[in-house]
Amino acid sequence: MIKILINKKNILSVLTIIISLIFIGRAFQNLINYGSDFETSYILAKLFWNGNDIFNPNLEEKNPFYPHLWYLVLYPIISVEFFYAKIIFFILNLIFFFGSIIILKSNFNLNSHQTKILIILSVASTPFTNLIAIGNLSLFSLFFILIFYFYKSFFLKGLALSLALIKYNMSFLFVIYSIIFKQYKVAFVFLLLNIFSILFYFYYLDINDFFKIFDPFLSILNTINEQIDNGINGINYGLFNIHNFLIWLKLDDFYFYILLIFTLISIYLIKFSINSKEQIFIFLLFGIATLVYHMIYDYVLLIPVLAYVLKNKKNFKFFYLYLFSIFYVFYIFKINTFFNFIIPKEIFSLIGMIFLFLSNYLITFKEIKKNN
Repeated sequence: MIKILINKKNILSVLTIIISLIFIGRAFQNLINYGSDFETSYILAKLFWNGNDIFNPNLEEKNPFYPHLWYLVLYPIISVEFFYAKIIFFILNLIFFFGSIIILKSNFNLNSHQTKILIILSVASTPFTNLIAIGNLSLFSLFFILIFYFYKSFFLKGLALSLALIKYNMSFLFVIYSIIFKQYKVAFVFLLLNIFSILFYFYYLDINDFFKIFDPFLSILNTINEQIDNGINGINYGLFNIHNFLIWLKLDDFYFYILLIFTLISIYLIKFSINSKEQIFIFLLFGIATLVYHMIYDYVLLIPVLAYVLKNKKNFKFFYLYLFSIFYVFYIFKINTFFNFIIPKEIFSLIGMIFLFLSNYLITFKEIKKNN
């Protein structure tokens, strides 16, 4: 007689595989049948390697949204047709995702049960499925943020920070972190790689104008201004952050000052008040999530926060508040679609922003109080 033992561990393993296959498979189907964000990067990288200055305002293409380094990194992919290139990038995104899970499991000391729950909740979330379906690079940035923060080699940290910063809105606080904690060797490698990428770009295209080093920043500003001008079809699709809320209130002229104030507060807290390395990391992720403009796929940056919550649930006073905040951001679109709510996007965006802010500062001040 054969006894079949079915325990929670086996059920969870099977469930993890099935849910992953369903949601990843559906995202792959969407990738094949619809357009991809990666197409713009692919086209611009191909133009650069064919000898065109992609930051030339007269170029009849979309504004390049990323720094020079990104278009150098894409060289191995542009040699294949775009259809296959976007499939390659889809696979790379899965590698970045599962690589991030491995790093989180190791550094947050997650057991196999917690790791499987983290995978299930992540792959079923709107940020993850939306990202891999359209070929965005937020998982790319998250993966290198994790390497920068948790690995010890200064060269690896500098390399990872350079790659993470390709997506500015995902990683800018970590550049500040490296400076205030005097990681000078990391900063040196970071600067060296970025200077090299700019010099190579200039050399390859025979550019002599020094001021063109600012082209990526000017291009970003132009893109944002275009999105603001496009109204509801542009930047108002940004979610759960102060910028979007201020635009809604027509007070976005004050955004820079508010961003500066919160950035200075963040610097003070992580430098002088928060002693836990894990908590500093979570605080920075929440800060990025709420301070700058994001699309829904950018909120994969909350996956490490979810890992932190799962690990600390037994001695976590604000466990349910954190969990609700993450679930709200991860699943509000799926819930809204399923029940067909007629709720202004600005309203549920504001609700998400409030809960993210509340979660961050409550747990931060609790941590400060505990340390004192």
